[in-house]
Amino acid sequence: MKKALAYLALSFTALATTQALDFDLLSFGSTTYSVDSGSTAAYSQTLSGITMNTTPSGGDTWYNSSMTPVTSNWSSYTPFSLNMSVTGTNPNFAFSVELFDADFSSINKYSGSTAGLTSNASNAPLTLNIPGNGNLTSVQYVQFTWDAGGSTVNATVNKFVGTTAVPEPSTYALLGMGAVALGGYAVRRRRRA
Repeated sequence: MKKALAYLALSFTALATTQALDFDLLSFGSTTYSVDSGSTAAYSQTLSGITMNTTPSGGDTWYNSSMTPVTSNWSSYTPFSLNMSVTGTNPNFAFSVELFDADFSSINKYSGSTAGLTSNASNAPLTLNIPGNGNLTSVQYVQFTWDAGGSTVNATVNKFVGTTAVPEPSTYALLGMGAVALGGYAVRRRRRA
């Protein structure tokens, strides 16, 4: 019995150890996302993403009027990041990304920064800044806002990336060993009785 319990304890410990799986929730260069003409940040949209080569002011923003959701439920894909690149001098600008539902109610507002980004696209982590209704099952609108400005930035935002936890293969092996040990214990106990 002690061995069986030990295997189960190891199994649950292994469940806490996960690996990341990137999932492209929304490609900003796709036809499912188009920037609204009311956006204040200068931008160009191509198949690879949205490029801003401008000197933004704090508060400059771009957003969409609607989008076709890539997945209907984003709640299992956290934390979030923006896959983006910065060419030329990186002014380390802060930015925010806000998600809205179909009623344009704020779901959550996240903060990020271009710090550390280069011309090679990489993921800029997003931190929950201002919680909204938290309903990630009905994301309809995305808004990007520069929180700083005054210097030229040449940034391309490629996609919104969510990360989901995936159990490691060893987790399944430990769970299997624990189940076998418990089964063996049950059989042994029946034979004794």
